[in-house]
Amino acid sequence: MSEKRLELRELVATDIEVRAGEGDSESRIITGVVIKYNQPTNMRWFTEKFAPGAFKKYLADKKNNTRALYHHDDGKQLASTLNKTLKLFDSDTELRFEAEVVKTSYGDDTLELVKSKEVRGMSFGFRVVNEGQKFDRKDDIVERTVFEADLPEITVTGINQYEDSQVSTRSVDQDAIEEAKKLLEDHADQVDGDGCPELRKRQHQFRRMLTNNY
Repeated sequence: MSEKRLELRELVATDIEVRAGEGDSESRIITGVVIKYNQPTNMRWFTEKFAPGAFKKYLADKKNNTRALYHHDDGKQLASTLNKTLKLFDSDTELRFEAEVVKTSYGDDTLELVKSKEVRGMSFGFRVVNEGQKFDRKDDIVERTVFEADLPEITVTGINQYEDSQVSTRSVDQDAIEEAKKLLEDHADQVDGDGCPELRKRQHQFRRMLTNNY
């Protein structure tokens, strides 16, 4: 079985900040929230939420490495769990991070951008593990719940146009889209064609998006 593609989610984390230094020293530690659990977000094709413990197994394996990047750039690594410069704190409500930023020019730039609040966003890249997700349909809404996934990267990003209750639809897994589409089409067969205009609208959007490889 081929490895699932890396899915990316971008959101505004308004409490991302550079920790205050001690005395006259300047801190190089950025802290903030990466993921809020059980918070439904609008993915256009479906709503999506992450269950508490979704990354527990991945984080427990010390051989796994999560990297902190700047704006998804592999050439701009800020910290990593492997080097113990990135710490992830998992709870029932959220996943927080603490990154000791590397002393490089882009690391310095990242610190200044976060301090000035020019950069406030966080992103994360994940892969659903095996059958680590489920889809439920409530009328014309499909909800995807992720309960087991890998977390190879988190990212400090300048993309801030999304509220913290929404995420971008960047790199959504095609199989997930197909699953949501199937649930909606199965439901459409059970209702009158003119009795559920919102459902018909969603079906039309699905077909257009899939045709255009969104």
